[in-house]
Amino acid sequence: MDDSERSAFVFLSSHGQSPIVYEPDGNIPPDFVVNGRIAIEVRRLNYNRMTKSGETRGLEKLQFDLLNCMKGVFSSLGPPKAGKSWFVDYTFSRPIPSLTKLKRDVRKVLSAFRDGQVEDREFFLTDRFKMGLIPSSEVFADCFVLGGYVDRDAGGWLIQELENNVRLCVQEKSKKILDIRAKYPEWWIILIDHIGYGARESIHVEHDWDKVILVNPLNPEQGYEI
Repeated sequence: MDDSERSAFVFLSSHGQSPIVYEPDGNIPPDFVVNGRIAIEVRRLNYNRMTKSGETRGLEKLQFDLLNCMKGVFSSLGPPKAGKSWFVDYTFSRPIPSLTKLKRDVRKVLSAFRDGQVEDREFFLTDRFKMGLIPSSEVFADCFVLGGYVDRDAGGWLIQELENNVRLCVQEKSKKILDIRAKYPEWWIILIDHIGYGARESIHVEHDWDKVILVNPLNPEQGYEI
């Protein structure tokens, strides 16, 4: 089981559902079957956007790739030269340049700052990526240390984001089980909520599943049906 499936299992167990069988038909839907008749699909509920090809793409993918890219640059630039470390904050929105190009540009700018060639503390590398430097009161092993980042494509009003992303997840799962739906009399979706973290919001999403349940990943026994 992955983390989302483990959270779903905890939720089902804590609400008296049994017996719970994991992947009863192998590595194909459903993820669980309860009492031999309730088929359950599980998915992480995160920030997604629809691509031009009609597929959903999680915003976290670029967040993590970019984060690893930035950390790699910081590490490569080594220790402070003047006994001072700097926190680096960055803000981005999609699309951004290739990570290879961005990595090269970030290293060039930070190297020039470290070596005293520039004094600016704010850099606009593109109209979709900017970076700022804040002096640290503590000296770290590296000259540059991650301070934080802002993904301008993520966030927004909680209810709107929950509704939009639940809708995308439901549509994705509905397509996935289309050819096997008649195999079980009842179908649920359990969404592990990494947007609202179990906050009980009055959201409404049209669907044809028997239940759509949001579960708090911080406390998997906690969840609610929408």
